[in-house]
Amino acid sequence: MRPVAQPEYDFELPASDSEDWQFIATFPVQAKPELPDWTTLEVGAIEPTVPEELVQRELDALSATVAELVPVEGRASAPRTPSSST
Repeated sequence: MRPVAQPEYDFELPASDSEDWQFIATFPVQAKPELPDWTTLEVGAIEPTVPEELVQRELDALSATVAELVPVEGRASAPRTPSSST
């Protein structure tokens, strides 16, 4: 419960010395929000735009750290066919 205003107090005096003193505090509370069905909500996504230069720069940096291009000696180059193995 979240009070939204100061409480209003009311009290009852005991009828005898053996009874307890009682009071009541009444205050308005914040209403529960009406939540929509979350399964029907749609959330848009922004399509990223990445410049081709940036992609190429990252690919070059990655290939420089994991691969080395060297000429093949002792055989002629040929197109790779699906039946040939490496």
